[in-house]
Amino acid sequence: MRYLLAFASIIVLLSCAGCAGDKPATSAASGGTPASGGNTTPAPAALPTGTRVLQVGDSFAAALGVELGKRLKQQGLRTSLETKTPSYIGDWAFGPVLRKAIADYNPDLVLITLGANEVEIPVPEQRVGPVQRLVKSLGDRPCVWILPPLWKKDTGVMQVIKDNAKPCQVLDSS
Repeated sequence: MRYLLAFASIIVLLSCAGCAGDKPATSAASGGTPASGGNTTPAPAALPTGTRVLQVGDSFAAALGVELGKRLKQQGLRTSLETKTPSYIGDWAFGPVLRKAIADYNPDLVLITLGANEVEIPVPEQRVGPVQRLVKSLGDRPCVWILPPLWKKDTGVMQVIKDNAKPCQVLDSS
């Protein structure tokens, strides 16, 4: 159920990337028909057909990525999924896999799902540099860092990611 909520949130974030302020408010539930109740907030517009979305990360990325990829493809987006199980933030920040995926796919948007394997590390501040390096390696591409739902006590790595993943948007799925 938590992933369903995370999925819905991701779709909102993705579709909001193309928000147009001059269109009337619409309801996503009604398929884009005008919203009722005096809502003046513009509805999110879909990402352009052909937008390339790359999702990378650990086993949570693998679990979410398959279904998310299907849904995004239905919307006319091109998706790629690169996962490694188990993997850690440093693997992606310092290893060749992310750089190769960026070069191979040239994504317009990157979704990162990492941190699950690091919730219990005793010194979460050790992840500040790797988080910043990973995000920097994306260049100027828009990105969303999807935090995993917590099933263990977090020693603070989720906050480290939140504080250091800018300019990526951070989606906390807990």
